[in-house]
Amino acid sequence: MSKTQHTNDNVENDIEDDSKSVAKEERSEERIDSKTAKERSEMLGVSVYHLNHVLLPLAEDLLQRNDGNVYDINEPIIKEIGKEKICPRDGKVGAAYVDCLEGEDHVGNATFMVSYAWAYKLEILWRVVKS
Repeated sequence: MSKTQHTNDNVENDIEDDSKSVAKEERSEERIDSKTAKERSEMLGVSVYHLNHVLLPLAEDLLQRNDGNVYDINEPIIKEIGKEKICPRDGKVGAAYVDCLEGEDHVGNATFMVSYAWAYKLEILWRVVKS
């Protein structure tokens, strides 16, 4: 084997080793990013601004009739938004509404929780959010 051939083989081996190392680091970073996204997702909440200026206006016809409840907005509004997005919690298609929102006016770390029942009228929830 010539000295040139030996050097070329060493360079090729070094490149292959570097490629494997980079790929391993990228996989490790993906796991960290994934875990961070999952943890971040679990702490998110929809902002009052978003509820008042985006979500409730989408349900305005139900609010005006005073007969809509949470069930009525679940499929056409809540689930529709996340149905094709990847969930950061499990990596599957179908994300929570909160995981689809962007911008600090719309989503952030939850500081309060509004407890409600699915059968509550939207009008009641709207009044709670407004107060």
